[in-house]
Amino acid sequence: MNDYSLDHQFSESAATIADATIRIIASRGLDAVSVREVAKESGFAAGSVQYHAPNKDTLLAHAFIRSIQRQERRVEAVPEKDSVLETWVARLAELLPIGGVRSEDAAIWVTYGSASATREWITKLYTEVLEDFQNSVVAALGNDEQLRWRDSLRR
Repeated sequence: MNDYSLDHQFSESAATIADATIRIIASRGLDAVSVREVAKESGFAAGSVQYHAPNKDTLLAHAFIRSIQRQERRVEAVPEKDSVLETWVARLAELLPIGGVRSEDAAIWVTYGSASATREWITKLYTEVLEDFQNSVVAALGNDEQLRWRDSLRR
């Protein structure tokens, strides 16, 4: 199995293909993804789709990675607010499924979370993304010891 990197750099055409795959997954699920369907959705020839993603697993991995990157860009684009809390609320709001690509990206999380129960390679990628998200939240809010101390105050 391929080693899919969360740092994958998408060309413009590869991004268009990954975005088309995301739309298919969000509207019809993982099983609806095929080179032919992605070609139809993206407007590219099937050969062009296969050039960027030679098999279905690559299409699926690129869609997940692209979705994560879209979310990261939206969160990073939120300007600093008056307080850390306000900044985090605004950033986390970028992850809510309130239409457009936000809804697509939320559907990707749910779909890949479910698929990770039966597809080992998705489990690996999904777990890596969750751990990265958790680490970034912990880094922003304080280290593990500080979080345990805050939790003990709430009890």
